[in-house]
This record gives sequence, C-alpha cells and structure tokens, in this order.
Amino acid sequence: MLFLKRILTALVLFVVMTFVLFMAGMMIGGAVAGAMATNAEGPPPPGMSIQDSYNHGYQLGRRAGLEFGRKYGRFVLLGCVGVSAAGSLALCFGGAFPWCRRREV
Repeated sequence: MLFLKRILTALVLFVVMTFVLFMAGMMIGGAVAGAMATNAEGPPPPGMSIQDSYNHGYQLGRRAGLEFGRKYGRFVLLGCVGVSAAGSLALCFGGAFPWCRRREV
C-alpha cells in the first residue's frame, strides 16, 4: 500500500512539476529573447511617437518570443520532463511527504 501511495503521489507531482517548470522556462526564455531582440533594434527612429515606439518594441519582442518557443520549446519540455521525473521520484521515495514515509513499528 505504501508503494502505491508513493507511485500515485509521484505521478501527480510529476504532472504538476512538468507544467509549472515548462511554463516558467518558456516565459523566461521568451522574455529574454524578446528583450534581446528589442535591445538589438536600437533606439526608435526620430519622429516616432511614444505609442508607436512602444508598439514597435512590443511586436519585435512578441515575434522573438514566438520564435523562441518554436525553436527551443521541445528542448525545454524535454528538460522539464527529466527534471520533474527525477524530482518527483526523489521527493516521494525520499520521504519528503508524511504519507510517503515508512512507519516505525
């Protein structure tokens, strides 16, 4: 029964950790790619209004973020699955949760 509790807990934890790590990795990667693309563009051309400058930078960052997702999304997912699998098994079988600990007799 203890083994079943550990496996079910590890499965639920794996799904949650994979989702959270993947979303965090894609958000951070997309933000970095967008910031680098916007920064590489340089200052806005003279005569461009503040709103047009903001929209131009936004579109550059958005395109760079989408390109990051298309190019590196699989690798981020693969890394998140590996880290989540190892982490969830280590947490569950290591006794980090009270219901996964072996009871003393």
